Amino acid sequence: MSPRLRWVPFATIILILVATDIGLAKDRFILATGRRDPRIYAIDFDAALKPHNNNTPNAIVSRSKVHPERTFERRTSSIITAP
Repeated sequence: MSPRLRWVPFATIILILVATDIGLAKDRFILATGRRDPRIYAIDFDAALKPHNNNTPNAIVSRSKVHPERTFERRTSSIITAP
């Protein structure tokens, strides 16, 4: 086996393990964010599909800010001219 192909069996095993873990997972979550909203939401997919959770925030598991608040301040620069 050439040295270039030694990683292929290991990568195949890792890929199979990850695919099995995803396939056997009982809890499914959605990561959702808005276009201008600085938060990311983790939503329980199974709870979101239940009719009594329609139009309610009951399926939201977590809300996290992804970047700090920005304050827009007007900065003025002074131009110094030499005589």
